[in-house]
Amino acid sequence: MLQQNATKLENENTELKEKIEETRTNKSETVDIDVSNLLTENQNLKECLEYAENMLLQEEPSNIVLTTNPEKTVYSTQTSLCVMNLLSEGVGVHHVTNVMTHVADMCGKTFSQLPSVSTINRIGDQRVSLSYKHISEELSTQKDTKLQSDETRKHGEVYKVYSIRDEDERNGY
Repeated sequence: MLQQNATKLENENTELKEKIEETRTNKSETVDIDVSNLLTENQNLKECLEYAENMLLQEEPSNIVLTTNPEKTVYSTQTSLCVMNLLSEGVGVHHVTNVMTHVADMCGKTFSQLPSVSTINRIGDQRVSLSYKHISEELSTQKDTKLQSDETRKHGEVYKVYSIRDEDERNGY
């Protein structure tokens, strides 16, 4: 019986040694594959970095300001905001491109494309729509507001102005 147990233990010991050796071999292969993959990835990243550095060294500073979104055929947000701000400051729609051009000249820049008068009018309409949306959001939180209106006729045209005031009449919308 002792002989059987000893033989059984020797067999189990041999099996365990074989499993340990097999595991070491598999782990070694896995580590070799992982190291190889990491070295390849590192080489690829080095090449990308060198390419980017070369592109930066070759690129000359541009004096052209992109006014359109390259992915779409629309003007960039910055261009639209510039037009909206100029219109808010009282610059006429026919003079917006001239003002933008003169300011760019003073800064040593040029625009890739400037909006036409019809586009400036459309951007102005967007500005009005945004202001109405802002007012509606602001007024939804206010209580005791007053609506005031005024109408003037000049040269056959009717000009209407609406004003909304809060209860203290300090804030107008």
